[in-house]
Amino acid sequence: MTTERPRPLIQGQLDGLCGVYSLVQALLHFRGTDNDNVRARYFNGLIENLVSQDRFRSSKIRSGFNRKALKSALAHVIQNDTKLDIEMVDLPEFARDRKIAKVLEAFDGLDFHESIILHLKDPAHWICAYRAKSGKIKCYDSSSDENDRLVNLTDGQLKSRDVSFASGLVILRRTNAQTH
Repeated sequence: MTTERPRPLIQGQLDGLCGVYSLVQALLHFRGTDNDNVRARYFNGLIENLVSQDRFRSSKIRSGFNRKALKSALAHVIQNDTKLDIEMVDLPEFARDRKIAKVLEAFDGLDFHESIILHLKDPAHWICAYRAKSGKIKCYDSSSDENDRLVNLTDGQLKSRDVSFASGLVILRRTNAQTH
């Protein structure tokens, strides 16, 4: 028997719930609040909806959820929380242009409490991004214990990391905000 201690596990090593984590983080970011009760309410609401969609199977828990399932679960949570004045906006046009300038452009119109849910591929992973500056995206990443993680995005990294805009770019924005 070895005397080595196992490394601490972080989200993503055992489950594919990064999409759920990203949505909860986006909702907390939008509300500008973070407490256990609100966090649990959003998490439970998303999970309950995924269960009702018959998407909460062991294979999905391990491999993760697609944009359609997450968007449906998020719509359910938004509908049941009167404090969330949010609209989800898909931006599928980014699927055709994977240049960093186009990615960063998406952040230009965001207000302080808005965020973008990005789906990264290879390995598949969802993050909640909320700021971009000088080629870096600031995000909440459930697979990292860093707060306000900075992710460098360059055209080369977009090619190597393959950010999937077709299946994973959703903006949470106030329903009274103007779309651009």
